[in-house]
Amino acid sequence: MSREMKHSGIDWIGEIPKEWDLKRLQSQVVEIKEKNSPIKTNFILSLTIKDGVIPYEEKGDVGNISKDNHEEYKLAYPDTIVLNSMNILIGAVGICKYFGCVSPVYYVFKNAETSDLHFLNYILSSPPFQKYLRKFANGILEIRLRISSSDILKQSIPLPSLSEQQKIASYLDKVCGEVDEMIALQEQMIEELKAYKQSVITEAVTKGLNPDVPMKDSGIDWIGEIPEHWFVERKLSHICNKGISYGIVKLFDPDDINGVKVLRCSDVLEGYISEEKIRTVSKDLSQEYKRTILRGGEIVINVRGTLGGCAVVPCSMRGYNIAREVALVDTREINNYYLMYFFLSNAFHNYQKRYLAGCIYLGLNIEMLSACSVIMPPMNEQQSIASYLDTKCAEIDALISIKQAKIEELKEYKKSVIYEYVTGKKEVV
Repeated sequence: MSREMKHSGIDWIGEIPKEWDLKRLQSQVVEIKEKNSPIKTNFILSLTIKDGVIPYEEKGDVGNISKDNHEEYKLAYPDTIVLNSMNILIGAVGICKYFGCVSPVYYVFKNAETSDLHFLNYILSSPPFQKYLRKFANGILEIRLRISSSDILKQSIPLPSLSEQQKIASYLDKVCGEVDEMIALQEQMIEELKAYKQSVITEAVTKGLNPDVPMKDSGIDWIGEIPEHWFVERKLSHICNKGISYGIVKLFDPDDINGVKVLRCSDVLEGYISEEKIRTVSKDLSQEYKRTILRGGEIVINVRGTLGGCAVVPCSMRGYNIAREVALVDTREINNYYLMYFFLSNAFHNYQKRYLAGCIYLGLNIEMLSACSVIMPPMNEQQSIASYLDTKCAEIDALISIKQAKIEELKEYKKSVIYEYVTGKKEVV
């Protein structure tokens, strides 16, 4: 038997069960504004979109660096909800299980006795609610929009009885936990496919396609054995036409809509170039860096930012230029597609790690690239290896895309389940 519904009068909520109430969030939570001054704890917590509230040291090299002065932080307690005032619009909200200190841009809420902490967290985690909050946000940059705690607290939320809140929260904990496990499994499969792809690339560019060919020591410890008839060019610079060049150093903001397109490190990915978010500069500025104007067929490789990105420039990008975090490698006597795969191999990655060991700022440079040894099979084998890897990598990438699509499907399902149950459109039976 279906429940009798009524319209809430609020667009993001829509209809709710007739017996449910609408109440402002401020009637169900209390904001904790307690500063860590004098210092009560040095245990710093961080809020992530994926994992919620976690110890700062577990978040890795992502996001902002913690402050040295812990007195500037505010306190967070177990069984509270933590929100990021700048990232709540994209899902930065979670339940805290620790006593620690958090960034001053975070809000900390304690639930009232009439409400269930987990139920409230699911409401705050609902994308329709977060999207609705956007109208109250302030800021210039889209990724740094801020919303005040008072604007969050004055929002009306659907509220069943406490017992039903607990029932819904328990059900969502179970369902979302199962969905998260399925997502984790898909992510694990993706990582295994990526590792397999790396092994396929590395095997092909260092050992060739014939498993029965006699081998010899390359003389380079990070390369190991290579086919007996191959040789090693001791320096990449020896097979470059005009050396290796960085791109445009000057800032180029705003874009020149009639200007020259410029490849940045975010555009150069593993084996291809994305034009989804490409930027432009004036033609005059591009001419100042005419040595890096692209003809098509060269290799571009990231030296800052998204390390690991490397691709051959398609002829359709003739006339483009590159930014300062991208290097242009223009070679002779070698198939550039083969060389691209060499740069994508574990062998080259091992070379990078060795070179960068102990460096404060992780990045490549012209000296490092120029000094890199390169494996040189005969040209016909280079072409065969490149063609083989084109096909093999496309097959693996297709499998990865299927897994990624499944993850997106599961995430959308999770969002819809949360929304339908916290607004009463579906009932836990």
